[in-house]
Amino acid sequence: MGYSRISIFVSLLQESLLATLIGTLLAAFLAVALLEGIAVNFSIGTFSLSLTPKVIAMGLATGLALGTIGAIPPAFRCLKTSLPVALHSG
Repeated sequence: MGYSRISIFVSLLQESLLATLIGTLLAAFLAVALLEGIAVNFSIGTFSLSLTPKVIAMGLATGLALGTIGAIPPAFRCLKTSLPVALHSG
């Protein structure tokens, strides 16, 4: 096919990271839009949710890390078989 195994591996990781980035950015936007400043009642009192830039950055980094970790096993599994069969199978 013309592609090396490392090229296929990197391509699969890039595709997964792009989807993960879109998902984490959407989640961060929704969190800020829906949760910022909401008061939460507990038995010991009430507190207000505050999403600082540090918290949002930590959430984005965690999302990207989980997306990377989740993409590595399928990418390796894809490389164990012959490339045409691996790319054709779902």
